[in-house]
Amino acid sequence: VQNLQNHGGIFIYLENRDEFADCIRQLAPENGWEPLWCTSPIMQRFLAKHGIDYSETHVEGQKIISITDCECLVAQTGSIVLSETQAGSRQAYSTPDILLVVAMTGQIVGGLKDAFNLIKDKYQDYMPAQLTIVSGPSRTTDIEQTTVMGVSGARQVAVFLIDEE
Repeated sequence: VQNLQNHGGIFIYLENRDEFADCIRQLAPENGWEPLWCTSPIMQRFLAKHGIDYSETHVEGQKIISITDCECLVAQTGSIVLSETQAGSRQAYSTPDILLVVAMTGQIVGGLKDAFNLIKDKYQDYMPAQLTIVSGPSRTTDIEQTTVMGVSGARQVAVFLIDEE
């Protein structure tokens, strides 16, 4: 949690899936996280089951708020490991202005080696074409050494960690 927050990410702990549904219903309008864009089949089923509006496509020129699940969270670095296989699309994590990631406590691994082993075990027959590691909002430094956020990626990253039941 501390590593994610040190990188500028937002962390929200929830006791169960119903609490997450209530949380996203409240936080989405409060934080301007609408409309939600979702390409992850697992997340789409969850959102539909709980009556949470989302779109499978995003509108060009409009702020993109992507909500997806993840492969795992890496405790050592505070990073999120994502793949197009799980997210349903590479665009789900490469193009949004705001990236909302949903994870379960059982998806936390110690380090990157553990993350790669988990993925190798999960996808024995078919490895994802791309894995992406996100360690917080996008940032870069301009010519005057000033840090600039959100230039080539998400300006805001929030992780919702749900305690497994």
